[in-house]
Amino acid sequence: TIRARRPAREVTRQTLEFREILRMPGTGGDALRAVQNFPGVGRSINGLLIVRGSTPQDTQIFADGTSIPLVYHFGGLSSVISTELLDHIDFYPGNYSARFGRAQGGIVDVGLRSPRRQGYRFVGNINLIDASLFAEGAITRDLSFAVSFRRSYVDAILGAVLSGIEAVTITNLPVYWDYQAVLEYRPGTRDRIRLAVLGSDDQFALILNRPNDMAPRFPSSFSTGIGFHVGQLLWEHTFSDRLSSRAMFSMGRNVINFGAGEAFGLDLKFWQYNARYELQYQASRTARVNMGIDIVGGPAEIAFNGIRPPTEGQSFNPAQAVRVATTGSDVIYRPGAYAELELTPVPSLRLIPALRVDYARDTNRVWAVQPRFSFRWEFLRDWFIKGGVGVFDQPPQPQQSSSAPNVFQPSTTTGNPFLAQQRSIQYGLGVEHNFSQYVTASVEGFYKDLDAQVVSQTALTGPAYLNTGVGRIYGAEILLRHRPSSRFFGWLAYTISRSERRDAPGLPYRVFQFDQTHILTVIGSYQLGRGWEIGARFRLVSGNPVTPVAGSVFNGDSGTYLQIPGQPFSARNDPFHQLDVRIDKTWRWSRGSLNLYLEVLNVYNNTNPEGVQYNYNFTQSQTVSGIPIFPNLGVRVEY
Repeated sequence: TIRARRPAREVTRQTLEFREILRMPGTGGDALRAVQNFPGVGRSINGLLIVRGSTPQDTQIFADGTSIPLVYHFGGLSSVISTELLDHIDFYPGNYSARFGRAQGGIVDVGLRSPRRQGYRFVGNINLIDASLFAEGAITRDLSFAVSFRRSYVDAILGAVLSGIEAVTITNLPVYWDYQAVLEYRPGTRDRIRLAVLGSDDQFALILNRPNDMAPRFPSSFSTGIGFHVGQLLWEHTFSDRLSSRAMFSMGRNVINFGAGEAFGLDLKFWQYNARYELQYQASRTARVNMGIDIVGGPAEIAFNGIRPPTEGQSFNPAQAVRVATTGSDVIYRPGAYAELELTPVPSLRLIPALRVDYARDTNRVWAVQPRFSFRWEFLRDWFIKGGVGVFDQPPQPQQSSSAPNVFQPSTTTGNPFLAQQRSIQYGLGVEHNFSQYVTASVEGFYKDLDAQVVSQTALTGPAYLNTGVGRIYGAEILLRHRPSSRFFGWLAYTISRSERRDAPGLPYRVFQFDQTHILTVIGSYQLGRGWEIGARFRLVSGNPVTPVAGSVFNGDSGTYLQIPGQPFSARNDPFHQLDVRIDKTWRWSRGSLNLYLEVLNVYNNTNPEGVQYNYNFTQSQTVSGIPIFPNLGVRVEY
């Protein structure tokens, strides 16, 4: 048996190993939080994943082929899938395989591992944020299981703090929980059949008894919730040494709701199914064919009351806001198909021409044809040149293409059903070198040309959204990585980039809302011996762009002041920098282990700016700071 890392097919793919996941400083041993430390990934905002200056909605997250709506719980404190159940995490910031579509940002591909086929294993993890329990084992020689459950208790801690504040009535403090269960059957060496269920739920609600200084007549009650529950059936079959297949079907329900008194309310329910069938055929020693179909769809229901939200990157001006109220339903149907050819005319060169085609019933009903090409060439021993170019299309959000009528203006619709798919043409070129078995380095430049981007309109008549936006994102990424050895792992990642947009022809380009020009991450973890390990993470990131307030006007109807925004995103917060430290002590015995860890976030208590808060008439402001120093003590027990 020969075990080796699979030769890279994509221009850029980053994969985490299990020891890196468990011991990475600043992540609490959470695998998906570790993704934020790779080059090309911006600092998360409220748990949203920002990849190469794109909007969070432009990046897709998959769990064994099933699309899931979120990757992190509230605030990014924890991910929605247990680390103990993960087989791999593949992260693609751009120029990814034709297997993936409906995205113009990045891809996070999470693979669930097979449960153990002998004996039983239990893992408990308790820290100051949440607690989790994991179990797996063999029922018979061919049948095995794994289950996991996690719940936060931020609500108990924050409740004790807010209970003494007279102005606040607590109805439901931030709480999240998630679960996973897997049942796997192997009837023979050629088949693997697995049934899995996944779920996550986040809820938060409170009422302010005293009015807000900024809007004295505004009802100060807030609630938000997001969750998903999905069942998945997976069947992998090997026909021969040359031909194999993978079939997956999943069905689930996604729920999103948000409310702010009587002024704003959103309730979205979406029954979503995913279906995939993929074939891999080794035609010869120098040619391999990958092809498949990929379908997403299901009925959706929406109830909305509020103002038309701006699309990401647009400056919000309350004076020009359009009131929208609607209830409606629709059926989403988005099939796709792909084919790619892996050619290795010589062992040192790999060429991958590919084609993907997507269709969206809920938009213009036009097929999106997306040719792609990538290559990887070992021009000298352990020296590689890699590159790619391709078209990546993404359909608009369901609310943007909705044909439901607007109650406030019955002659208009809340969305535009004639929107085209958004498009990104991506270019990438880089060099990679393996210094040794453990140490690698890579430098890659990238450019993304965006067009047909959906932009919200402020006019009372005409379409609510148009494909008038264009953009450009360009930069370079550097990664120097030491893969886990007997004692050490770590890396240095640096990204320099620029993300710019314009909302209509003739307008000048402006900095995009999610532009983070400089992103530096340094991580290292070292085993001292006798079960001790110490690690640290340092991050330095450019401040997020913000739109300054130029003044305000008094609105006599509402009794509030309305801000006059300045040039969109023409200012920035101060740079973000933070040091996180982790110390582990592990005791092992014949049938298990006990791990005690202390992780201190923001060691030197830097007051990182997250935004600006104004008084009622926008004449005074103060900086909103991020999380202060936070020590997180935890225990992980394995048996």
